Amino acid sequence: MRLSSYTERIVEKFEEVLAKYEKSLGSKQEGERVNDCIRAFLRAVQSLSKVEHIESTPKFKDFLQDRILKNDKLKEIYNQIATL
Repeated sequence: MRLSSYTERIVEKFEEVLAKYEKSLGSKQEGERVNDCIRAFLRAVQSLSKVEHIESTPKFKDFLQDRILKNDKLKEIYNQIATL
């Protein structure tokens, strides 16, 4: 099996997780717990983005560009993680 087929499955799971946490992202009740989960999630995305040839997988590239980097809050956290 090629990397792209695994990546597509991973991105599908990432989509599910992100949909769940996006609803709670602005909630003050959930607060730090959600932010911690989002940071952990974005660390996983950021780590995966370092894998050679991952950007050639359209599903991952679209997910990163359209779902993460176009959302100001997620982009801010992602960029903080990337600079560590």
